[in-house]
Amino acid sequence: NKMDKVRDKDFSLNGLVDDLIEQRIDVPSYPSFSNWKAIEDFCKSGMDRIDQDKKYKEVYSRAMWPGSHFLAYEYKIKHPDVKWVAEFSDPIILDIHGKTRMAKIENEDFIKVVNKHIKKKLKLAPIKDTNLFFWCECLPYLFADELIFTNEHQLTYMIDTFPVKAIRPIIKQKGIISPQPTLPKEFYDKHESTYSLDDQKVNIAYFGTFYKTRNLDDLFMGLKQVRKDLKEQIVLHIFTAKPAELKEDLKGSEFEELVKVNPYVGYTEFLKLTTQFDCLVVNDAHTKDSKPLNPYLPSKLSDYIGSETDVWGIYEENSILSSYPIKFKSELGKIEQATAVFEQIVSTKNKSQNETINSKAI
Repeated sequence: NKMDKVRDKDFSLNGLVDDLIEQRIDVPSYPSFSNWKAIEDFCKSGMDRIDQDKKYKEVYSRAMWPGSHFLAYEYKIKHPDVKWVAEFSDPIILDIHGKTRMAKIENEDFIKVVNKHIKKKLKLAPIKDTNLFFWCECLPYLFADELIFTNEHQLTYMIDTFPVKAIRPIIKQKGIISPQPTLPKEFYDKHESTYSLDDQKVNIAYFGTFYKTRNLDDLFMGLKQVRKDLKEQIVLHIFTAKPAELKEDLKGSEFEELVKVNPYVGYTEFLKLTTQFDCLVVNDAHTKDSKPLNPYLPSKLSDYIGSETDVWGIYEENSILSSYPIKFKSELGKIEQATAVFEQIVSTKNKSQNETINSKAI
């Protein structure tokens, strides 16, 4: 889907995949996350644009956004011999707060036709649900050949919360756990960055947006309580979508001199930057008030791992991140733990620098 109206383009990404792509087709329909008419138009235009004379062996779709799975379903129905692999980056029916996303499919004929295919293929009773997000999960569950989930908790959560119990065993049978991939080391050197760092400081970086369920409270409150002599050595670098707002929030505060706020950078520059800091911070979403288990594993963790830089995970109890083998960890909301990690990071760098100096002296 041509998404210029809602997303910026990062052309540096092309260099990562150009050798794998024979043909790019941008469908110029209106991009929408939840408008059925827009998704229907995308599917119709997509089917019209795909080369029907070419025999594809496989189709791979990924949501979010939902439109991808709907187009893949249409192609699978028309070409039943093709292998359909469907990936779920996140749960779709239920949002981050555990509430049902709602958007109506206004075309009743679409659901009638789907139910005919369901009856023919699986002998299941008709499903009358008109929620677009329900069908974005249900269609891949029933018609895809493989279902990709990024972590075990996500698969369990999506099985346990899917409203049609008869379909749950099908999800489990097709489900495959495949974490976000980590690129080979060579990709971290494809872009030179001019970003300035003071090597005499302890430079800690956070890349990402933040909101109610995933915020920077632990970082700021933990930093506040760091010993004064250690705090003066720390610079926290934040790369985020709305840097001006954060700068305004920090103005006049004790953090203004300790935090360097930046806009997002392109992906290849981001990879390079991850190799240049002393530590990279990744944090879980807060879900324990709304979900029985945390189904999210932050995707940037896979990029951090490839950088070979120390990683600090701010985890929710019993999440996938909580058991990940990374150097530094603190539990969400445990500010004293965050303070201790800051001090450990400073100590680690000071120790490394002293060892380097001693080695040169010898």
